[in-house]
Amino acid sequence: MAHYSFRKSALSDEETYRLENDALVWGANDTTSNHWPLRDITTVNLRFDPTRFSRERYKIVLHNKSGKKLTLSNMSYAGVGDFESRSPAYKTFVRALHAALAQATPSPRFFGGVSQTAYVFYWLLTILTGVLVIVASFAFIAVGLSLLIIVKLLLIAFYFPTLIAFMKRAKPFKYQPDHIPKNLLPR
Repeated sequence: MAHYSFRKSALSDEETYRLENDALVWGANDTTSNHWPLRDITTVNLRFDPTRFSRERYKIVLHNKSGKKLTLSNMSYAGVGDFESRSPAYKTFVRALHAALAQATPSPRFFGGVSQTAYVFYWLLTILTGVLVIVASFAFIAVGLSLLIIVKLLLIAFYFPTLIAFMKRAKPFKYQPDHIPKNLLPR
């Protein structure tokens, strides 16, 4: 019986997720208050989803046939701006869940990355931000505030590798449950 525990946010308790008898069950404080039969899960979406506090955050998003959504992450809330990696347990659980879902009838659809609409939006936002940084740099030079330019460029340079990694992993695609994309699971 595979299981995984994590805390989503400051407003929630740590919850434990388990695979039991062809179902995904979960709850807080050693209770099982939620139950989804595996046959009711319609889509599985793996994502690389970094934040400023957690640059190595991964998620699995499940949808069931009644339209409900469940999101699990490899990072567990530990305090304000503090997240604990639970990557080994998360990877084990995600693999076990995929194996169980592959046996479910009907099998859900498996997607990696974000939606096509979100992906296009992220590219447009990235391009717009780049143009604004260039325009602002010229404006700062014209006014003589070159120290601000250096600080902003260093800040952008710091987050640039995360942006590139995100955009590579965010591209939407389909996959088979027995071939989970390595770039959408933590190392």
